[in-house]
Amino acid sequence: MVKSCFRFLTLYEARTLATYIANCFPEPERTIYGLHELLINAVEHGNLGITCPEKTKPIFNNGWKEEVQRRLGLAENLTNLIDPHGRGIATSRMMSFHDLQYLASGNEVRRTVHLIGRECQAL
Repeated sequence: MVKSCFRFLTLYEARTLATYIANCFPEPERTIYGLHELLINAVEHGNLGITCPEKTKPIFNNGWKEEVQRRLGLAENLTNLIDPHGRGIATSRMMSFHDLQYLASGNEVRRTVHLIGRECQAL
């Protein structure tokens, strides 16, 4: 696979897509965590506009998934850009990729995974 384009909206779709894409990499078990974090971040911050402070309370109250589901029903939350911050992104950069860069306004990311004797980049 050289290039692919996927559309997803929900947390379930993000998890399923992360699993699918990870299997295209030489070490899927290493890559899946980072992909999952990036795609969930896109749903939370990109699609739904959830800020870090807004995410904290539902996490502590075990209501994070319900808050995401509630916001998925609000039409005004479907056009925001990714807000490139958070622990999940930093962790995915360390664990799953050799390099991770946000492009342009932050709604695209380039992940780099080194293969034996060559480099593979994915957007």
